Amino acid sequence: MSRTPPAGILAGLAIVALLVVGLSLGPSAIAAPADSTSPAVEVHGDDARDRYAGTGGLLLPGGVDRQTRTAVAQCRGCEWRLEPPCTVSPHGTAFGTAEPCLSVVRGCPAGDRLFRSWFRDVAAPWRETGLVCIGRSGPVTVADVDRRLREGFVAGLASLAPAFQPSRHPVTQLPVVFASGQSGGRRSKDFTVVGQPVTLDARPTWVWQFGDGSVVRTDDAGGRFPESGVTHAYRNAGRFTVVVTTHWSATFAVNGLGPFEVSEPITQEESLAIDVGEGRAQLRP
Repeated sequence: MSRTPPAGILAGLAIVALLVVGLSLGPSAIAAPADSTSPAVEVHGDDARDRYAGTGGLLLPGGVDRQTRTAVAQCRGCEWRLEPPCTVSPHGTAFGTAEPCLSVVRGCPAGDRLFRSWFRDVAAPWRETGLVCIGRSGPVTVADVDRRLREGFVAGLASLAPAFQPSRHPVTQLPVVFASGQSGGRRSKDFTVVGQPVTLDARPTWVWQFGDGSVVRTDDAGGRFPESGVTHAYRNAGRFTVVVTTHWSATFAVNGLGPFEVSEPITQEESLAIDVGEGRAQLRP
């Protein structure tokens, strides 16, 4: 006849089992003490319902070493997967056994879920990059930040407001001074994008098409007389359409990773008409 062990012995065995699992996972998998500043302790079993997969740069959270985070974020052609920590993955197992674990004890912030991350370069074998906590909105990629950062940056840009001097009766052979209505130099601004701290650095350059076939490319924003950063002298009289385009060269860093180039061009364009008269010399007694 079998006898059920006393409740005290069962509780002791459960504690020993959890300690063994915690030791097998290494220091990063040991639960943090439960206090007001520590993440809630979560116990994850073999739950295969939630997983993510993708290509391109993935932003792993700060618990992963910087070298791995950099490699995964900067590899545009790479593949990555996020799987529940205790499933048998077709890519391999964390401990080289048939079952990766029976349970995992690991702290994540409230509302986040624990995943085991996998990563591989083009034509390379999969390798595990560690346990990570992912928010309920899912993983964040470099492309996500790029797209949303670009939208926010463009919305905050100063508009082009081109002007010229003399504003009345410019004439041939004499320089006309042009201004873009913007300021030159480097821009640096901090954002929070999909929960990530982001720093953007951008520099503008301008292309002036003066309507008579002449084109000037410059990093000078132009200005009012007597400044002479952007000038042009027309050889012939007539009405000309001047087109100015601002090209922004931008990079960004995310949570200490980067810099990454903003993938799509950021440009602004405006035009204005200028009537140029014939310059005539007059002799006076």
